[in-house]
Amino acid sequence: MATYKSYTHVLRIDKSEVRGILCGDVVVMPKLDGTNACLFMKDGTVHAGSRTREISAEQDNANFYKTLVTNGEKEFPQVIQYLKAHPDHIVYGEWLGAEGERFTGHIKDYINHGFFVFDVFDTSTSTYIPYDNYKDAFGDYDKIVPVIGRFHNPSREEIDSCLDKTDYNLTPNSKGEGIVIKNYQFRDTYGHIQIAKIVRDEFIQGKSKPKKPLVTSQNEEGFVDKFCTNAFMSKCQAKVMNTLNMDAWVTDKKPMGMFLNLCLTDLMEEEFWGYFKKKKGVVDLNAIQQLVFARCREYLNVL
Repeated sequence: MATYKSYTHVLRIDKSEVRGILCGDVVVMPKLDGTNACLFMKDGTVHAGSRTREISAEQDNANFYKTLVTNGEKEFPQVIQYLKAHPDHIVYGEWLGAEGERFTGHIKDYINHGFFVFDVFDTSTSTYIPYDNYKDAFGDYDKIVPVIGRFHNPSREEIDSCLDKTDYNLTPNSKGEGIVIKNYQFRDTYGHIQIAKIVRDEFIQGKSKPKKPLVTSQNEEGFVDKFCTNAFMSKCQAKVMNTLNMDAWVTDKKPMGMFLNLCLTDLMEEEFWGYFKKKKGVVDLNAIQQLVFARCREYLNVL
């Protein structure tokens, strides 16, 4: 039987931990923008998890546990049957909410809701099962995130070209959040499994900005410009809306305060060390806070 295991943290492709991930056989998938979820067998029954923890009726995540208990046999019966046949596996996916229920996310025009499988982990071997080995194992389940690119030793340009193929489960003329890059044989210098991503909004913003030499006085501004993007802020906004059970954004004191502080906290926890560890000079944390808050207010058009 499996136990809960959080999904591998997906890193931006320019991070040192994923250097070399394009050497070998690589597959690219569209990156969906819901909430990370997983299903696994424990004590003879199917359990559910979020990105960071096992969930329950008392501590649910976007009603994923509730759906498993009350309607799992209808929503994703093939996944449940797969787990019963493979009790050592964990099925990871993106939860876009149950059909007919409110679900807040960055992209509002997904065609179908539900649990979209994007990876399967074998706890007996501590490895992810390659896409071609699991894609047909779920029978007629129609929510398997597809591969949109296959390469052997690809160039960065070949990988970037997949950003124009991210319309999976979206209305016509829409583009998704980005792409996820997987090399099932790749391990970092410490032997850890790593997965890479490119966020479309960040990619486009980066391409549109002229290159300029970075000096110490520009460190804080460069940091905020690079990572406090519209896509990043939209995900933080969605988290606040889900936490406060908001159907539409209202710029009141409580959600605004939560939004500003969540953006700052997530940015510092996820990106600060990786960006500044090779920079020289003093980092002004107060300046970063002011820049992030100003960017957030601009995003929400609030003075």
